[in-house]
Amino acid sequence: MLKQPSVILSAGLISIAAIIAFVNWLPLVLLMLLPLFAAGLYRVAQHKSGWLDGVLWVATLLLGFFIAIYRPAGFSYPPIWQFESLSNFTLYLNSAKAIGGYLVLVWLIRARAQSPSLALLPSLLIACAGIALVISAGMGCGLAFAPKLPEGFVYFILLNLLVTVVAEEAFFRLLLQNRLVHMMGNSRAAILAALGITALMFALAHTTIIGPAFFLFLFAGFVYGLVYTITKRFSMALVVHFGTNLSHFLLLEYPLPARLLNF
Repeated sequence: MLKQPSVILSAGLISIAAIIAFVNWLPLVLLMLLPLFAAGLYRVAQHKSGWLDGVLWVATLLLGFFIAIYRPAGFSYPPIWQFESLSNFTLYLNSAKAIGGYLVLVWLIRARAQSPSLALLPSLLIACAGIALVISAGMGCGLAFAPKLPEGFVYFILLNLLVTVVAEEAFFRLLLQNRLVHMMGNSRAAILAALGITALMFALAHTTIIGPAFFLFLFAGFVYGLVYTITKRFSMALVVHFGTNLSHFLLLEYPLPARLLNF
């Protein structure tokens, strides 16, 4: 049975995607794929087992990756701000990633197995500890301490939180990690395996395996997933991910220097 609020919200998101595509902020091929992605998410939300549902989940997963990373020749997402003081780093609005991430959120935020979540205060403390761990790992990998408050940082805060972090955590926690735990059984070994696989996918989605940055992203992905697993709060996955990104942006070298991208 279709969940009416999810259907309405999905229709609204796809309508927004159509408007964005009309002004050339979204590739038309992705506009055509978004309804198919929503249909796949509906099936995943049923939490059914069997080989067919496994195949459909993998197909939905791959489609989500494609939507997030596809760039046709000659197309560019709209630039929001150029940080001249940060090696002319340009902030873009990835509208496809945003729409896809919110579709995952609409369908899967309530689809995970219901279990008591940790109280808010200890959850926040665990999330803060996660931020400190990842930032410390970044400095251990060679990121220099470089505090700054560049002009336009508000745009970074808004886009990173509302697009990057929400979309990535919806994809990696709700669509990937939760489903892996469901498929492998809710045992300690299954949870650890799901954490490891999800962290590996997170690292591969952000960089290649030829530099220290890969291990930094691998560690970060594991910490984000671990915070989510311990607290059982999706909001804490957002807190630790966004807190890490913001701390990196304001306190350390940004973007990642070339020396961390290659051995």
